[in-house]
Amino acid sequence: MATKQAITPLPDESSEESGPSKEEVFEVLSNRRRRQTLHYLLQKDDETATKREVSRQLAAWENDEPIDMVSSSERKRVYIALHQTHLPKLADAGLVDYDASQGTITLTDACHDLDVYLDVVPENELSWSQFYLGLGGLCLALTALAGLGLVPFDGVPGLAWAGLFAVAVTVAGGVHYLRDNQHQLGVDAEPPLLGEGE
Repeated sequence: MATKQAITPLPDESSEESGPSKEEVFEVLSNRRRRQTLHYLLQKDDETATKREVSRQLAAWENDEPIDMVSSSERKRVYIALHQTHLPKLADAGLVDYDASQGTITLTDACHDLDVYLDVVPENELSWSQFYLGLGGLCLALTALAGLGLVPFDGVPGLAWAGLFAVAVTVAGGVHYLRDNQHQLGVDAEPPLLGEGE
């Protein structure tokens, strides 16, 4: 008689309890005010703020004015949107602990696990993947020209070509690293410019 073996199902991404799903993260980060809220909290030493503090800072960023110049109507508009929509969504995704009665917001460990950064490609600019593809194509073309013995490429030693390619990739990687840091939430005083939409 054949014995039955238990079949272990493959792990499902949606069943992981380590934090929000990718879909939840993309949904949360699709909104500017939610990104700005996370950005603001990441800058604070205790990663906690009141709803009033957050609404004043977001209103200042939105109106491109100093925080002490924010009007009560500008702050109230942001405050209501945070209370009714954005803070509950951040809390539901597990990125913040939101106490609506006290008006306090605190980042959770799940937010830190994301190591969130957004690579924005402004209109009419290359993405980094396109840039690296072009750099690789250029290096391959130069290698082929040198390999075919075409002048002046044949006069450059192979080690010099290798050094040139290594420098090009290292410089490109350094620029990419610095640019990514500029688009990381919580790094600079101003939030990264990531499009519109409240």
